[in-house]
Amino acid sequence: MQRRVRLLSIFLLLAVLAVAVACRPTDPGADPTLTPAPSPTSIRATPTKIGEPGPTPVETPTPIETQAPALTPTSEPTQPTPDLEALRENLAAQFNVPVDSVAVVSTELLPYPDLCLGAYDGSNCYRVTVEVEDNPYTYHTNSAGETSLGFDSVPAQPGQIVLTFGSTDCQVGALRHDTAQVGLGPCNSEFSSFDFGGDPAATQAELDEMLTTFAPFTAVTSSGYLSFGGSGSATADAAQQEDIALWMRRIIAAAIAEGPADDALCSRLARPVLVTNSQGELAITDPFTQEECSLTLPGEFRGAMQAAGGFLYFHDFEGSVALVREMSPDGTLRPIEVTRTDSDQANLIGFVVSPDGRYIAWTTAPITGEPGMTTSLFLAETNGETVQTIVAGLNREDGRGMIPIAFDESSQTLVYALQPFGVGGAWPGFVGRYDSLYTVPVSASGSDNPGQLRFDCPALGLFICVGDFRLEQGELVAIAYADDQQKTIEIVDGQGAPISSISPDAEYVAYPTFRPDGELVYYTATLGEGEGGFPFAQPGSYYRLSGSGAAPYSAEPALIAQQDGLLTPFQWFDADHLIVGLADIQGSFGMGLLGIDGSITRLEPWPNTQVVTVIR
Repeated sequence: MQRRVRLLSIFLLLAVLAVAVACRPTDPGADPTLTPAPSPTSIRATPTKIGEPGPTPVETPTPIETQAPALTPTSEPTQPTPDLEALRENLAAQFNVPVDSVAVVSTELLPYPDLCLGAYDGSNCYRVTVEVEDNPYTYHTNSAGETSLGFDSVPAQPGQIVLTFGSTDCQVGALRHDTAQVGLGPCNSEFSSFDFGGDPAATQAELDEMLTTFAPFTAVTSSGYLSFGGSGSATADAAQQEDIALWMRRIIAAAIAEGPADDALCSRLARPVLVTNSQGELAITDPFTQEECSLTLPGEFRGAMQAAGGFLYFHDFEGSVALVREMSPDGTLRPIEVTRTDSDQANLIGFVVSPDGRYIAWTTAPITGEPGMTTSLFLAETNGETVQTIVAGLNREDGRGMIPIAFDESSQTLVYALQPFGVGGAWPGFVGRYDSLYTVPVSASGSDNPGQLRFDCPALGLFICVGDFRLEQGELVAIAYADDQQKTIEIVDGQGAPISSISPDAEYVAYPTFRPDGELVYYTATLGEGEGGFPFAQPGSYYRLSGSGAAPYSAEPALIAQQDGLLTPFQWFDADHLIVGLADIQGSFGMGLLGIDGSITRLEPWPNTQVVTVIR
């Protein structure tokens, strides 16, 4: 369960700090041979009580195993100070304040290149204390004034790095506040995140006590270099600094024995992966190996989630305000500010993000008490720029409201639908996903351009009949729908002109679905009853039009799979596997993967595991 990232190219503020800590020169008389770290039970010991004066005898820790070479001090500085004006300008930009609001309090030349904490560029390294609008901060910088965040002289925030330790052999450990994890790796290299070993709660309590007791400091101890971001007022003496360094070394060894931790989006699992919901427990899962990681959200899961551009987007709340939130692989949460909706005034009822993560479209419905359904559809860049109203206050007495569906792969076109709200029922009561289709060019969207109606099921006397559609270079080129009256599958072009018609000999014909390469797949079933009287497929069948990647979709249908309890499709997992519903005669429901080769892989734990989205 390991996360590896190149810190010097990402994590511009916090995470950079974890990988580039100073390394004290190795004692030339010391034995350079390292031995593996012992088990946590042999190295965990109660440290000197924080605040007590003087050293306390403690067990000498075994060096942590590493293959990183020791670093040596840099040569004498070639200039006495960094470019302070550039530093002030950089910090002013970071804090979004005038340059005059940034005052340099002190500057200290640092003797080791890795003390730049990610800002090292081959020049000298400095620790600089600044005040930004009278608030003190400590930064590490190079000669050019490029900064890497150090330790604030304010209470630490969740996720902020509060303690870093560099051993004499240049093994680096870093603790983040309130995460129960330690980052570990060689200096100026990749690092892995490990959960606290032993008793995580006790370890966190010990760390909290140190943080609230001692003021920030840096020190070279016999165990290695220590940089401490406390919020207390006491000055740690040499013995206490040594105790903290030994404590940190034990924490690192215990974490190694426990094993590496996963990042927030479980990057160790090869993509694509599923986000699943099993009785309220979210997980990121490889459906074939059954490997998984827990997915933790800041609040209750609200049911809407999508992966795009390497991030995860989900519906969340801050008090009474609904919004869409973004989660990065390292767990950083960013609210998409433009989606904030006062839930006392309106409901946030749907959103979709473009594949590259640049754009977001969302729908709100005001709480008015008026008859029918009123919705507004918006489009913006996820960074908050170019917010546009596509349609405002559309009221429909038939109860249909606007819902954004998808962007094309190039983010040129948005597709949305008018969908009936408040409709439910058993699965045989539905044969498609969408009740209509509209397209809007992203570059031309606005309140005066609601887009173009491309297909409308009610106009044909049908209900939620569209199974799928295809977009190519921003153009809608094909729509597939099920006619539940004629029991046929129909394919039309983007203007609604007929392309092909398929007439399966089946009681239930539904959900035509385009494979990623354009091939058409559809579902049929003979309807029976399960033991509780619920609708049951006896059997359910999937067919494909082999080689039908484009019009005229006239190939002879070929059976993919046929099985009792094989139910309707959800979405594609990859080019060769379709996520489908599964049931047994006793009434248990779940989901699985249907391979184009006819294989069926049931998702565990069975039953009641539902797919939320796919991370690609």
